[in-house]
Amino acid sequence: MSDRELVEVTQADWDAVQAFHRDMVDKLLADIASGAPSTFGDDAGHDGDAIHQAFARHRIASEAAREAEVKALREANADAFNHGYLIAISTMLHQHDEPVVAEDALRDSGLTWGKVKKLGLDDFDLKVLRPVFKDMERKAALSNTGESA
Repeated sequence: MSDRELVEVTQADWDAVQAFHRDMVDKLLADIASGAPSTFGDDAGHDGDAIHQAFARHRIASEAAREAEVKALREANADAFNHGYLIAISTMLHQHDEPVVAEDALRDSGLTWGKVKKLGLDDFDLKVLRPVFKDMERKAALSNTGESA
């Protein structure tokens, strides 16, 4: 068999490799936690401190990437929730003509018209919601001038 041919890997082989990697990571993390110069890899002729620093950089980059992914997921979930919330308010307005209740719900949501336009609602829902937002904006402008709505 040439060195380019694949060798079948058993589950036991896979488990052994994973266990080895977990052990190596645990040793490296222990070195990092202790703050002492790393000896990780020295026995194999590698520069332990260089491996330690590379691992730390990778770990920091991984954490930053994970935090960015979590933030993106939270924003996507919030957008999906807000999209459904606005459709429900639009339906309530269309079917029951309750602009005061809709205004209260929209004000409590903290959504702005600019954010609403970015959520991908269809024109029907935007047309139903727009007058409520205009009224909210008018009342806010009057409030800022000291006048009452």
